Amino acid sequence: MILQELHNYYERKRKSDPKSLAPEGFELIKISFIIVLTQDGRLAGLQDVREEEGQSNKGVKMLLPASVKRASAIKPNLLWDNLEYTLGIPRSSIEKAEEEIKKRCKENEEVFNIQKAYREFASSLIPDVANPKHKAFVAEIKSWELSYDPGVCAVLEFLNSTALKGISQEQNWPEALRAKGNLSFQLQGDLELICQRTEVRLAIESKLAQGTGNGNFCLVQGHADSLAEIHPSIKGVRGGQPTGGNIVSFNAPAFCSQGKEQGANATVGRSAAFTYTTALNHLLRSGSTQRLQVGDASTVFWAADDTAMEDAFGNAFADDPDCNVDEVRGALTSLYRGSLSLKEGSIRFFVLGLAPNAARISVRFWHTGTVAELAERLDSYFEDLQIVHAPQENGFLPLGKLLRNTAVQYKSDNINSRMAGELMHAILSGTPYPRSVLNAVIGRIRADQSVSFPRAALLKAWLNRQRRFYSTSDQEMLMALDPDNTNPGYRLGRLFAVLEKAQEEAIPGANAGIRDRYYGAASSTPVSVFPILLKNYPHHIGKLQVGRKTNLEKLVQSITLELQAFPKVLKLEDQGRFALGYYHQRQDLFTKKEKEPSSGGTESAAPIQPELV
Repeated sequence: MILQELHNYYERKRKSDPKSLAPEGFELIKISFIIVLTQDGRLAGLQDVREEEGQSNKGVKMLLPASVKRASAIKPNLLWDNLEYTLGIPRSSIEKAEEEIKKRCKENEEVFNIQKAYREFASSLIPDVANPKHKAFVAEIKSWELSYDPGVCAVLEFLNSTALKGISQEQNWPEALRAKGNLSFQLQGDLELICQRTEVRLAIESKLAQGTGNGNFCLVQGHADSLAEIHPSIKGVRGGQPTGGNIVSFNAPAFCSQGKEQGANATVGRSAAFTYTTALNHLLRSGSTQRLQVGDASTVFWAADDTAMEDAFGNAFADDPDCNVDEVRGALTSLYRGSLSLKEGSIRFFVLGLAPNAARISVRFWHTGTVAELAERLDSYFEDLQIVHAPQENGFLPLGKLLRNTAVQYKSDNINSRMAGELMHAILSGTPYPRSVLNAVIGRIRADQSVSFPRAALLKAWLNRQRRFYSTSDQEMLMALDPDNTNPGYRLGRLFAVLEKAQEEAIPGANAGIRDRYYGAASSTPVSVFPILLKNYPHHIGKLQVGRKTNLEKLVQSITLELQAFPKVLKLEDQGRFALGYYHQRQDLFTKKEKEPSSGGTESAAPIQPELV
């Protein structure tokens, strides 16, 4: 189904914008330099077509004959390739020369001229017509029998003449060697490359047409087509092989059956193999607005037809610190609550998460549903995360930020990949969040002694989803402080926050507060910690002014009023409520309130101390 929907997306994009995706037999390839030739095959120049990107120059994408798939085998591309295929200069020779230049530069730092050295090494590296890869490149051009095309004739004449070696005298030659990019050919005065000429394009289309309808049945398109034994590479999956990987691959006997080899084990036609991989590479391309990173999963999304959800979905999970939560949620809410027509709401929407796995690409998650269903679930996702926070904090919590708050040192590399995939699937399907999320958040809070805004929001969402999905009798966790919540874990979290605040005011700048020393034990085994904290509490409030002392005592008394005993152990869910109670109470304590009337110096009664169990 994944391949079929990607194929349908390709067809949809080609129909709406033919230039957005390459036609079959072609591919958008980065070209760095163009060898310009005269009609009779003489060298007219070496043109640098790179574009500035950041602090370096990168090749520009051009529509060229599709690249071949090669590992160690010698397989040339048609009329374009790297330096070794086009001119016979191995990459290793260039790198060896560059290392020598760096070495000489270090030894003769004051007198060494780097630019002069590069010109010298460039002039010494001349094309090698005896290189096997270069020979294969020439043979590939000849095999297409395109000698009737003036451009192809010019290329063959150039590659078989002494003019080939003259390229080493071109001004741009040193830069071409240093770039190590792809080269192609162009006739002087033409606007298109030789490999883009009409005769070359028609020859490629004719060759493709010859392979259709040979008796194999394509499982993606549902009609006869020639079998794709090896599928084109998929590039752009973070952490994957630079040369790309495959979703469909059979490169070992263990993966094969019935004596079939490679693609024969999954009869995907050549045309469908091209369309689904081209569509996926388009979605995964750098700068794509239809991809995001979820843990180690490069996630792409698309719809079966035009819909505003394609933009809204990306914004909902964008890891952008400048993103405004009200704008993002407003767009999703409008989709969910009124602006969706019946037709748009019924459009199918797809989300695919891909993770690297050696030479292959594994599917981390796959979700399909209607736009209306997705809008409702995203609205619920935002609703569950709503929680009070400091004014200076951005209320928008991207999924990446939430996941980093479950990882050691807040690093993306330390995110639990399986948990991230399960969480994304739960968001899209509207089901409870995985228990691994609760484990991870509680673990990081205990390790860091920090209940941050993202962690509190994730705990609230986890607990409320469990309550809603399983219809439990647990109290709903609110956005802000809930004085009526009687859960022991929540109340103890509130009590811990008040006791910490009393210590902070009594001993400003203390090296280690009660949170640093006792949070982990207090949130898991309250009976072992709270008696100690309550014993020290009178000493702390005794140092405060009478009015402040009275207010804190009243607060402690209201919190402990319904606590019959300190529990021996809090289960993991209640440890989450402890963290939320602590977070809510801390936020409330630091929220500016209206001035309360003076207590007149009257001290309140001592707080009720629960029975120790």
